[in-house]
Amino acid sequence: MAMASQEYEGNARYSEKLITCSVHNEKLASVQCIDCLKLNIPKDQSYHCTRECFAGAWERHKNSHRNAAECKTTSTFGDQRKVNKLKRSSGSWPESLDEIAEQEGAKWVKVGSSIIYDPSNDGIRLPLRLESFAIDHAEGTHFSPVQSIVTGLVTFPLPSQRLMVAIGSNEKYLSSDGFVFTVLSYNILADMHTKGTQRQSYCPKWALFWEYRRQNLLKEIIEYDADIICLQEVQDNHYENFFKPELTKRGYSALYKKKTNEIFTAEGEIMIYELEFNRKAQVVQDALDPELQSDGATRLRMHNVALIVVLQALIDGSTNDDLQFRICVANTHVYSEKNRPDVRAFQVATLIHELEEITQLQIPMLICADLNSVPGSDPHALLIKGEINSIEGNNPIRIERFIKLVHSLHLESAYASFPDNFTIFTQKFAGTLDYILYSADRLKVESLLELPTKESLGKALPSPYWSSDHIALKASFRLLSQAASSSHEPLNVKDQLPNRRENSYLSLLCN
Repeated sequence: MAMASQEYEGNARYSEKLITCSVHNEKLASVQCIDCLKLNIPKDQSYHCTRECFAGAWERHKNSHRNAAECKTTSTFGDQRKVNKLKRSSGSWPESLDEIAEQEGAKWVKVGSSIIYDPSNDGIRLPLRLESFAIDHAEGTHFSPVQSIVTGLVTFPLPSQRLMVAIGSNEKYLSSDGFVFTVLSYNILADMHTKGTQRQSYCPKWALFWEYRRQNLLKEIIEYDADIICLQEVQDNHYENFFKPELTKRGYSALYKKKTNEIFTAEGEIMIYELEFNRKAQVVQDALDPELQSDGATRLRMHNVALIVVLQALIDGSTNDDLQFRICVANTHVYSEKNRPDVRAFQVATLIHELEEITQLQIPMLICADLNSVPGSDPHALLIKGEINSIEGNNPIRIERFIKLVHSLHLESAYASFPDNFTIFTQKFAGTLDYILYSADRLKVESLLELPTKESLGKALPSPYWSSDHIALKASFRLLSQAASSSHEPLNVKDQLPNRRENSYLSLLCN
């Protein structure tokens, strides 16, 4: 039994001239004897027009195998040990796997000869050809023609399915009160961050190609089946040419906002209300002492953005103007450079103060974010605790002089109950940077998408299984009903957007 892996060469044929049968010279060949190639028998003697032709000529043909196997010329095989190894074709292939068989315009490289074959990374996305035959070990010849079958393309097995895990007591969270919806937050790793770097050297190059990753990511995102999708690190061309049409076909309404600097980056985000941290940074810069204004401009004026949208629930296929059936969803990707914790705290504080204006209408909040900050850091503490006194670490401008580091949103982290969790897994770092935060007074977590173990992910991410270095987060929330205050005017939403399905929130794609 033997296996071979096929290598395609575009549309090229394997020979310019017509190859004819070694028995019936007037007929074109369609079958080739692989043993003839092993034994260095001239190729033109290895071709037959049909399997029946090969079987009929077998007695004469196997004699040529015997004669070739008895030949001990070192120019062909090197030494007798290799000849014996070729005779034992039911054992291992020779150490050199250079031997290539041509068939029907394709090249097949020998990769194994055992009953079980475990494909390597090099064999992914190629077909396998399995050959079986009876062999005379003493003579090194076949008793029967070669029977072969060709498989489909070898693919990586799907990773283990991630399940939703119920949170809290059933009596409290599984009641019929309120409205249930799901939200997904996922940093998909922009294609530009896989170029010209050795950070993903552990991942096969082909698995980093955007053409492969985008299909893997889309399949994963769609299988999570969330009502609201928030994505980070979506490049503008990938949004227009891929994510927008693909998600629209599946009933989602997609919104997008690109980062503000078009020279250095093509990443972006999506929203109804746009928040560009640059504009707020300009206010701080103008308030600085003249000798600090230059440093302030280069330090705070990063090109990150936040996307904020107010969504209206669909109840039995129709909307309700009551404020109790609306939620506000924000999506952001905070500045990443390690030695600028003050910039991250500034961007988080700016987002929080923008959201506080909406909470005056008693609308609950959801924040999906890659904060580039671990639990307990200043940006995280500001969100969860509601206040920090100062910024630890590098803070030359002392931003607390220009922006309040306090808020009243009463936020909690959906995944806080998961001990020792991580949302990014690379060779250099594994930890939590991504969060789904929510208004604890109006939203209750019913279930969460379980997090994978490091052992299940392999060396690091991305990989052929998982096409981002981050882990997708998904939460199911119940929006608890609350009597709308008569003192508040109905919120004037900028755009009335289509819905994905009945009893669902508007589906939103964000970066």
